[in-house]
Amino acid sequence: MFGYGILIGLRAGVIEGEVYEKSVKRAFDGLRKYSIRKEKNELVTMNVCNGTCIGDKDYYFNRRTKREKSFGLGMFILFGRTYLKD
Repeated sequence: MFGYGILIGLRAGVIEGEVYEKSVKRAFDGLRKYSIRKEKNELVTMNVCNGTCIGDKDYYFNRRTKREKSFGLGMFILFGRTYLKD
């Protein structure tokens, strides 16, 4: 979600700079590498976090993930379509 938000900001001209462009690329590449799984029946599932706790770094980096949450896949589709559209 952060990658998508930053990408929208870049495209709208609200923010600019190579650091943001690199962040978006890393977010997209990371999602593709670590979050998407192809199941045996050829369906795609997405790993998403259980939630975010502000201010607790250890919790944030070690939180559990869940699969098959439609909001995660939906956000990735929005992000991917926007990222690849150039």
